[in-house]
Amino acid sequence: MLISLKKITIAILMTIVTAQYTSSQIINVKPKKVKASSFHSGGYTRYIHDSNKNTAWAPKGTKSRNPKSGIGEYINFKFSKKYIFKEFKIYNGVYGYRWYKKNNRATKISLTFDGNRKIEYSLKDTQNQQTFKIPNIKSSSIRLTILDKKLGTHKKADEYTLGISDVSFYALNQLLYDIKQLPLGTSKRAYTKIIKKLSTKIYRRSKVKVDINKYKIDGHTLLAYAIKSGNYNLTLALLENGASVSSVNIGHLSKQNTNEEFADFANHVKNKRVIYQQDVNTLKSNHNFSLMELQQFSKKLSKDYYYLWDEEKKEFKELIVSKESYAYLRDLKDKVSEIISKPHNKNTLELATKFNSHNYNRLQKIDYSERKKLNEKLKQKINEILSDLTLETQSQISNWSTFSDLAALNNSYNRFKKEYKKYNNYESVKNIREAYKNQKALIIENSYDLIASKVENTNDLDFIEVMEKIYFKNINKTPKIRNLITLTNSKKTQLRSIISERRNKIISSLKYSLDSIEIKAAKLRNRAATQRVKLENKYKVKLPSHSQLATMLSNFITVKNKPTKRNKDKFVRYIEELGYIKTSKEVYSDINIFKNNRNHKITIVTTKKDIAETISLDFPKASKDMIKLYYEQFASNLRDVFKTTKDPNHYNNSTNLNKKRFTDDKTDFIYVISYENKKLNVSILSKFFLENPIVMKRLDYNKFKLTSYSSYSNIYLKKGEKIKIKATNPASKYHQPSGYKTNSNTFDKRFNHNALIAKIGDSDWFYVGKGKTITAQNSGILRFKINNKYKSIYPYIIEYSY
Repeated sequence: MLISLKKITIAILMTIVTAQYTSSQIINVKPKKVKASSFHSGGYTRYIHDSNKNTAWAPKGTKSRNPKSGIGEYINFKFSKKYIFKEFKIYNGVYGYRWYKKNNRATKISLTFDGNRKIEYSLKDTQNQQTFKIPNIKSSSIRLTILDKKLGTHKKADEYTLGISDVSFYALNQLLYDIKQLPLGTSKRAYTKIIKKLSTKIYRRSKVKVDINKYKIDGHTLLAYAIKSGNYNLTLALLENGASVSSVNIGHLSKQNTNEEFADFANHVKNKRVIYQQDVNTLKSNHNFSLMELQQFSKKLSKDYYYLWDEEKKEFKELIVSKESYAYLRDLKDKVSEIISKPHNKNTLELATKFNSHNYNRLQKIDYSERKKLNEKLKQKINEILSDLTLETQSQISNWSTFSDLAALNNSYNRFKKEYKKYNNYESVKNIREAYKNQKALIIENSYDLIASKVENTNDLDFIEVMEKIYFKNINKTPKIRNLITLTNSKKTQLRSIISERRNKIISSLKYSLDSIEIKAAKLRNRAATQRVKLENKYKVKLPSHSQLATMLSNFITVKNKPTKRNKDKFVRYIEELGYIKTSKEVYSDINIFKNNRNHKITIVTTKKDIAETISLDFPKASKDMIKLYYEQFASNLRDVFKTTKDPNHYNNSTNLNKKRFTDDKTDFIYVISYENKKLNVSILSKFFLENPIVMKRLDYNKFKLTSYSSYSNIYLKKGEKIKIKATNPASKYHQPSGYKTNSNTFDKRFNHNALIAKIGDSDWFYVGKGKTITAQNSGILRFKINNKYKSIYPYIIEYSY
């Protein structure tokens, strides 16, 4: 365990020392605190130093500070201590092509160090990172101020603020800098103080012992640090210029062996530098490298030349990149030559077409003019292939000359258009499409009289619209064809005016009908209320209304879901206050019977495997007045489940009371009234919608209200008939007819949860969503559904038009 922990500690120390303190002269310094003069919502201060170019600081630029938005705004960077700053890097503007051009950009900024020294910088108008030198200024704070800007392309650009995406500051590696400042004759105490500072930070221990020795080997000065903390030992060898690092465990080495180790390392560095210089000379003198050879050089840079200064690494890398463009150009030229030499077929056409996308990264690394030359060669090859491939089509077009050939000509044109869609800009494809249009125009001109008679003799608007697509689409319009189009348009206008007139009559009658129904229902409600009072006085009993029966059933469901003593007492008390007494001693059970002094009976039960509830009010010998009361009360307050509107008619002897069903359009309750053998039964059933159809409520002449328990329409569609559907949910902007993706409680898992779906007759369900034009594939009643196994919270408003 001790050895493992020791190895890990050594690895961590070497990583940090190499990355931060030796292999680089400068380091990226993060500010401790950043404060801006102002910022917009979404353009926060922290975005300027988050190392993410896709976010940006965006100042407000209030008029009180400067009339020009953004100019004069500043941002302060506070650092943990004083650093010697060497350079800074900046991403100007709001990053991203669209946003960069649209918003304003800074063109001139200034940096103020500790409030004293000020330096101005001019920025280029580019999204790329820009690097600027700082002349070794020691400071603990920097203020960046915007001095001038360039307006964006937005029409209100002066009202838009400018942005700066990212800024990073680079300072001297302080520890390395301090070591380099010490002369060779410096005491061990001075070295120990500096290296101990680093070691303490890494080991997180206060007791760290450091021994330092200096060695002169082959002109190199090596500083050897022997670091000891508890059970951990490490020897660190550092070239005086800080360029290379080597480490050994001093627990296994004597001082003599350590000196030999350092000597070997110094010679290794010297030999590698000779090889490095040879590679540099080779790269400078030769241009004809293959991509594989350049990859070998890149591997050397990371594997063999890790000890180099950053400037040397940068030079080596730039040399490789400069040679890469020649190598990529040769490789791309070979590929283009190979494509050009291939035979003219669809495979070659595909290769030439996809050349740019398959070689995108390589094409970006060569000069634009060379890229253009390659593309011109490929375009010429594509045009030649297309000319050969379309010869057969060209000869076939002229064979279609009669009116009966029109369908074949249209189908051929559509296939050609789909197959050669990507090549519309090529001359050979343009010529073929033009040939199709000319041939079609010739056929239509020759069949002028036939088409004109068809248009004049039809009264079917759909037939006219189909004719337009078949005869007048994808055609060169000659004067004769324009006359046919004018004739067709006039016929369309005539038919549309007839249809519109018919619809207006229907709409006006529906509007009048809806208004008159509400007036009639209000009168019938008032009459039923007066009749109730008279009958209660006559028979000296309470006659529960439909709403009171619904309250009883709701109380029963509450007790079933939460059977507390309070809920049970409330359930029984409400019924007994109406004069009905419970027949059993139990306060609550699955079957509850209440009776009054005239033997009128209320029965409340749980049915259908404990998933539905029913309340029933029975009158053994009901009078005609009582039957009339309950029927007129239901007819004026509720809607027949098979009708779209209320039907507030008076009761008479011909009225059918064989289990007549009503809905209140608010709950999943169904109200049933029936009269058999002089016995009147008034019932309410819950969850009736699970097994039985209910027609949707009509809100307007072309609007329905869809709920989980009313989904049928009274719209009958014939096969081929079209209807346009539009659905909304004004009650919630989150629960819309388009639905959302989840598998829980979804009725049909092919579609989104709570999405609007529909079916015609016995056909399969299909998606409608927020809107769709439906063409009936079969005849039948149009039915809608909210794609949910259970009750949906919100109803949908469905608007339709033909």
